[in-house]
Amino acid sequence: MKQNYKTHLILITTLFFLGACSTVNMKIPNFDSLKLPEFREDAENIGDYQDWANAPQTPSDLRSAEDWDEGAQKILAQRDRFVSPVETDPLGSNADTVRKLNTLSKRVDEYKIDDPQ
Repeated sequence: MKQNYKTHLILITTLFFLGACSTVNMKIPNFDSLKLPEFREDAENIGDYQDWANAPQTPSDLRSAEDWDEGAQKILAQRDRFVSPVETDPLGSNADTVRKLNTLSKRVDEYKIDDPQ
């Protein structure tokens, strides 16, 4: 019985607030921004718009929706066929990485020495 009482109280409170909201008289003033001096000059100097006869024509060489779908399906098929390469070189320790880095740095230095520039 107590749950039923709470439900009725919530329902009555909600109806009361909704009824109160509907009685509020919302008078919004008629706001004309063109009467403001900031906009009056811009509104008076708008100029002429182009005629429809001078409008650019719609391109006739657009792809159809079916062509777009077919192209998208080809791209998705290529994506689905992609197989990422498998890492064959096992990761070594930090010392191995530093050793490889030093070896490659020496090779770069040798190349720079041999470079005629």
